[in-house]
Amino acid sequence: MSKLLSAVCLCLVFTPTLSFADAGPVGWRTDGTGRYPDATPATEWSADKNVVWKTPLDNWSNATPVIVGDRIFVTAEPDKLICLKKSDGSILWTKASPLVDGAPESERAELAKLNEQAGPIRAKLGALTREQKQVYNDLRSLQREIDAANRQKTEVDPAKVKQLDALKQKNQDLSKQVSDLNAKLQPLHQWEMPATHGTNGHSSATPVSDGKCVWVIYNFGVLACYDLEGNRKWIAYVDRPQHEWGECASPVLVDGKILVHWKFMKAFDAASGRLAWTAEGTEWGWGTPAVLRVGGAAVALTSKGDMIAVADGKVLQRGLAKVTFNSPTLSGNLCYWVDEGRASACRLLPGDGGAVKVEKVWSGGPPRDRYYGSPLIQDGLIYVITRGGVFSVIDSADGKVVNGGGRGQNLDKLGQGTCYPSITLAGANLFVSIDNGTTLVMTTGRSPQVVAANKLETFRSCPVFEGKRMYVRTDKHLYCIGQ
Repeated sequence: MSKLLSAVCLCLVFTPTLSFADAGPVGWRTDGTGRYPDATPATEWSADKNVVWKTPLDNWSNATPVIVGDRIFVTAEPDKLICLKKSDGSILWTKASPLVDGAPESERAELAKLNEQAGPIRAKLGALTREQKQVYNDLRSLQREIDAANRQKTEVDPAKVKQLDALKQKNQDLSKQVSDLNAKLQPLHQWEMPATHGTNGHSSATPVSDGKCVWVIYNFGVLACYDLEGNRKWIAYVDRPQHEWGECASPVLVDGKILVHWKFMKAFDAASGRLAWTAEGTEWGWGTPAVLRVGGAAVALTSKGDMIAVADGKVLQRGLAKVTFNSPTLSGNLCYWVDEGRASACRLLPGDGGAVKVEKVWSGGPPRDRYYGSPLIQDGLIYVITRGGVFSVIDSADGKVVNGGGRGQNLDKLGQGTCYPSITLAGANLFVSIDNGTTLVMTTGRSPQVVAANKLETFRSCPVFEGKRMYVRTDKHLYCIGQ
C-alpha cells in the first residue's frame, strides 16, 4: 500500500483430491479465493442507498471482515478485535491484545513496573544526550583550534589544553550515564511499538476462525486466540516486523496449526499457542501463504515461491516465484503468482516416497506495476488489477493477457486512488474496488464490461458476501449492503 502491500490472510484447507473443502477455516476473502458464486448481492448502493445497517467503529483497519455463523469479526487500530451481531451490526464485544501482553507471563509485572518508570528515565536520557552533543561539539571545536596551533608551531594556551582534558572527561562521564540509562530501558525495547507505514498500521492482518475460536495477529508481533464470547485462550509473541513498513500477512489455520509468515514462516499450536516449528531461511514477503494438500500432506506456498511441509516445517522447494505485495492463489492443484509485471503458474503433484513434484506451467508478463490485490481465478481466467487501476484478464492456460490488446485496460470510472482490495466474484459479477471508496461491478469473461459504479467511504479491505448481503469494512464503519 503506497509503500505497502495489500497482501493479507490466506487460510485454506483442501481435500486430498486437491479441491477446496466445502467447510473449513474462514479468514481473508473468506476461504482465500475471493469467490462467492452463490451470492446474489445488490449491484447498486451508496452511503444511503441499499444500506441494511452500518456500525461506527472506533478506529480504522484494512483487515477483511470474517463471518462466523451469526457473528462478524473485524479488527481496529492498533490492537482491537471486534465482534458484531450479523443481523443488526450491534457490537457484542471488543478485546485488546497489547504488545506487552505477548511477553512471558513471568515478566509482565516487572515490565509493567518498568514501563511506569520509563517516562522519567527517557526524559533524563534526552537531557543527557543533548548535553553530551553540546560537549562533543565544544570538544571538537577546541581540538581543531589546538591542532591548528600545533601545525603552525605556535604556542598552545595551557588553559585550553586543560579545558580540552576536562571536556574529554565530561564526555566520558556523560557517555557512561547514557549507557547506564539505556541498560535500564533495555528490557522494554523489545516491547515498544515498532514502526509501520501509515497506510498499513498494525491491524491489516485478517483474523481466521474455525467456528469455535478466532485467531488474530497484529503488526507488532502478538498472536492471540479468543473464543467466540471474547475470552482470551492464549497470547504469544511471534517476532518484530521484518520491514519498517510493517506486516500485513494474516494467520493461516491448517491441521491444528496457525501459520504465520513474518521474518521466517512459523507454526504455532492452535490450541495452546506453543511454537511448533520455524522454517529457517524462508524468504520474506507481504503475502499470506496458500495451503493445499498433495498426496494427503498439507504444504504451504509463500509469495516468494518457497514450499514448506506443514507437518514439520521442512522447506521442500525454494524460489518457485517472486511476488512481493500479494498472495499466491490456488485453483485445484495449480498455484498462480502475479505481481510487478511477472506472472507464473506451477502444478503440484504427488511424487515418489511422499515427495512433491512441481511442474512449471508458464510464465508471463502482465502490465508492469505493483499489484497490491491478489488474483481472482474463475472459469479459466485470472483477473488482476495494478495499484494504479490497470485491469487485466489473463488466460490461466498460457499466461497471456487477453483484454486491451494484451495491455489490460484502464478503469477510469474508479477515479483517483490506489487499488488495495483484491478483486472479488459475487454471483455472476466481479467487484473491483479502490481506496477512494469506489467499487465497479463488472461482468466476467475475456472482455468484462462495467455494470455499475458505486461509492462509499474510504476503504482498503476486501468486501465479503453472504446470500443477498455484502459486508464492507471502511475506515469508519462496517457496512451491510443489501436490497
